[in-house]
Amino acid sequence: MLLYISRLFVEFGPFEANEIQSFIQRGLLSETDYLRVQGAEDWMHISDWTPSATYQPPQKLPIKKVAVKVVTPVAAKKVAAKKVPAKKPIQLIWSSTEAPQVASPQPFRPHEWERLSS
Repeated sequence: MLLYISRLFVEFGPFEANEIQSFIQRGLLSETDYLRVQGAEDWMHISDWTPSATYQPPQKLPIKKVAVKVVTPVAAKKVAAKKVPAKKPIQLIWSSTEAPQVASPQPFRPHEWERLSS
């Protein structure tokens, strides 16, 4: 059981019950001090607290050992990847200094159609 002490609205702790008894016996706590159990919200005067004579610290439970079974994963079948024919690189027929000049497209003018069709 863990306990907290309050003196002048300042909380101290947590302390074990035997530590609180020791503080009282040594005169470290006064009648104006308060005490509360961990998890509780209500405070009580230190003089109202009576330690339980049958208080015992919590016992440690034995740890059960469990057998662990190691499982090895089953190898998955590997699926062969489909082979894709390699793409041939594009070859340029001109060098970078001889690159053709592309004229900007001209808008279509209906009156020029007759000239182009003849």
